[in-house]
Parts: sequence; structure tokens; C-alpha cells
Amino acid sequence: MEEGYVLYILLASFATAYGNLLACGRSQPLVLTNSAGAIYSPGYETNQKYPPRTQCSYLIKAPVGVSSFLNFNILLLLLIYYCGHFLLKRIHLTFKDFELDVAEQCSGDRLSIHEGNTFRSPVRFVFCGDTAPRDIISFQNEILIVFQTDFMIQKKGFHLTYKTTTSQTVCNPGEGMCRNRKCTPASGRCNGIDECGDGSDEQQCPKVVVPPNPTCGVPKIAPVFNSVQERIIGGQEAKPGSWPWQVDLQIDPVNPSGHMCGGAILNSQWVITASHCFQPQPNKLAWRLHFGKHNKFTEDKTEVVRYVDRLVIYPDIPEATFLKTRQFNIRDDLTLLKLNAPLNFTDYIQPVCLPPKNKQLPVGTDCYSTGWGMTRGSGKTDALKQVKMTVLDPAVCAGPFMPFNPNTMLCMGVRKQGSGVCHGDSGGPLVCKYSDNKWYLTGLVSFGTDANYQSGLCAIGQSATSFSHVAMKIDYIQQILKKYT
Repeated sequence: MEEGYVLYILLASFATAYGNLLACGRSQPLVLTNSAGAIYSPGYETNQKYPPRTQCSYLIKAPVGVSSFLNFNILLLLLIYYCGHFLLKRIHLTFKDFELDVAEQCSGDRLSIHEGNTFRSPVRFVFCGDTAPRDIISFQNEILIVFQTDFMIQKKGFHLTYKTTTSQTVCNPGEGMCRNRKCTPASGRCNGIDECGDGSDEQQCPKVVVPPNPTCGVPKIAPVFNSVQERIIGGQEAKPGSWPWQVDLQIDPVNPSGHMCGGAILNSQWVITASHCFQPQPNKLAWRLHFGKHNKFTEDKTEVVRYVDRLVIYPDIPEATFLKTRQFNIRDDLTLLKLNAPLNFTDYIQPVCLPPKNKQLPVGTDCYSTGWGMTRGSGKTDALKQVKMTVLDPAVCAGPFMPFNPNTMLCMGVRKQGSGVCHGDSGGPLVCKYSDNKWYLTGLVSFGTDANYQSGLCAIGQSATSFSHVAMKIDYIQQILKKYT
């Protein structure tokens, strides 16, 4: 009896080692054709951390799903031809355990899922961190799973199971599947309650339930200002909820953080940000917006998600044109985003005020910029930061290399070296407090000027930064909101 058990363990260990050899060696990917099975990261089954500098890949193939019907008559074959997507075998993934190192854009250790059978197939998901993803149903009958690690930090790894299915949803009968793959009661669709957490159960409804706008520019949680600022690159970690109009713009396939840019809430249906954020990825379907967020790499209890329903690049470039050309005017670096469903306002999600038309602030006025940009080792990188910035003379930002226009741009800087905006703060809000004690959206982070061009917009040297001047486009903003709401 004991000898048989030992033999079983040895055979199982050999099978695992051989599978990892195929999946992680020169002959990868490991092709899996069983109707069900499990995949483990290297070392997982022996309680070891996954190795550094490793790539493993697994190609899961499900049957096409129509071969058993080939003996039927021609009429049924035609039905299969035209309705084949209902008979297509798909692949259902369930994550039993997941613990990878986390990094910006999952640029270190990552698990990528491709819809198709090659490394060039479209990437549907990229995962890192320590939160197990929700179940996934593939779009077709083949998916490629690629696990990659860097040399830095190794962790426990992952364990997932797969099975073939003809279902198009991970949910039970009577439930609807949200875009984020959460399951909610189908009866709750279009009831004005965001049960999905991403608005996908409240989009494309016969009647849009729009909550009333609260008083703008007045946080329910007051900001805290520290005279000794940490370098946000410097700056200071913000008190959670104290800048409730802050938006986190992320690339949708990447989880937990595909952070690319910042933005600000104008009302329950609209967000404002910078146009240059969309030049690398002009497809509105590739974006995910987070509200009520504080920590970049973990989900906050106050956090909700929305997607982009309409992308309006200044002045009103057609989406198809921008998707093709990616061209815009950096002197008018402003974009408006209509959400897939209205926001429900909370203490952590509030709109900012728009300034009076053509409002000019005197040189020396202090304002605040917020974002999750890089800190270059100057502080906690995954928390929202705030930094005090000062209105500078436009001449400081003007120069032969960067296209500064004082009629559409603001020149901002810091009073001391080592603070300022950095990569990832782009599109984020610059707000100033007026005499009525409300915060007004004065600018949007645009680009580094000649004064800090060599430092890459990261608080070295004089750190002058160009912001899109919101007050100069009030008529335009109101026109677009009226046109598309």
C-alpha cells in the first residue's frame, strides 16, 4: 500500500516537472487539450516561490464543438453554420490562488491571457498583485496563457483550473454578467443602482437615472496640508477622500493598476482630462476610469469604476479620425469623457467647480496638483499625492523647444526643488481655492517645458510645467456637455 502511494507521488511529481519543462522551456507553449485541468506556476506545488527571469506558456485548446453534429442533415448543418457561436466550445478559467509581485502596468511579474493561439494574439487580460481575478470565459476555443517574471521579487505564484464549456457567462441562471465579470441579479438592470460597481448594469437603459449634482468644489473630507512636504515627486500623501473629484485613468486589460493619467469629475456623467493621454491608446474601449480611489495597487472600499462611452478630443475630433491619426493640438490639450453610466456621488466622489470664463490668476497664486505619478524613491508610490504649485510668469515656460501658448496654457512651478508633477500625473487636476472657499479646476497637467525638459517632468531643476488652462475653454466645455448629454 505504502509502495503504491510512493509510486503515485513520484509519478505525479514527474508529471509536474515534465509539464513545467515543456511550459517553461524552449518547446513552449505546453499544449493542453483535456476538457479540464489545472495549471500551477513553477514551484507552487512544492511550496516554493516562482523563479526569477522565467517565461512559461500554456495553450489551452477546446474542441470546436460541432463535430458531433456532422452526420445530421444539410438543414441542421446550415443552422450550425449560422448559429455556430452558440455551439462553440469556450474555456472557463477559475483562479484558486494568486500571488505575484505588483508593479506599474504589471511591468514586472505578470500573467497574460491571449485570445488565440500565438503570442501575437490579442491580449485580453494582464494580471499581477495578490488579488485572485474573477472567473473568465474565453471568446473562442483557444487561449494562450503566458507567465513572465523579472529578477526583482519572487512570490508564491498561482494555481488556476480550466474546463471547456458552451456557456458565454460565468453567472448562474437569473443573473447578469457585468463587464468586470461580477454576477448580479438580472432583475436589477436599469434600476438606477450600480450593483456591478462599474455601471455596466446601468448603461444603455431606456431611461437614464441621473443623480442631482452636489455642491461642487467642497470636499466632505477636508484636505490636510503639511508645511514639510514629502517629495511628490515629491509632495505629500493626500488624506483619503480629500480630493474627491480625482479620477484615475487606466488601461483596461491591466489589473490591478493600468494607471496612465489623471482627470477630474465635472458632473455625474462627464470627466475632463488631457488629450495627450490618449495618443498611445486612442481606442476608448481600452480605458477604465476609477473614482473614489486612494491606493493605486489595491482596491479601496470607496472605489467605483466606469468606462468611456464617448471620447471628445478638443475641439471635437471624430473618434474614428483620432483612432486612425492620433493627432491633436498640444496647445489645446483637453479632452472630455462621457461615462457609460452616471456616477452616484458619495463623500469620496464629488465634482469640482469650473472657473469663471477667461479667469486669470496673478503670478504667485498657490494651487494644488494631485496624482499617482512616479515618485523616484521619494515616498509611498501607490498612494494619491498632493503638491503645492505656484502660478509663474509665462516667460518661464516659453522657449524654442516646447510650444507654450499663454492664451491656452498655464505656467506653474514649485517654490522648492524636488517637488512637482511627474510621469503618470498627466491630465490630473490643478485646483485653486477661491474666496468662496470652493476649489476650482484651473488646469490639467500637460507637459514639461524648456525649464525642466531635460529632467523629464520630474521635479528636477526649476520644474516649470505647462497646464492646459481650463478657464479659457469654458464655453467649449459647456457646449460639448450640452451637445452629448
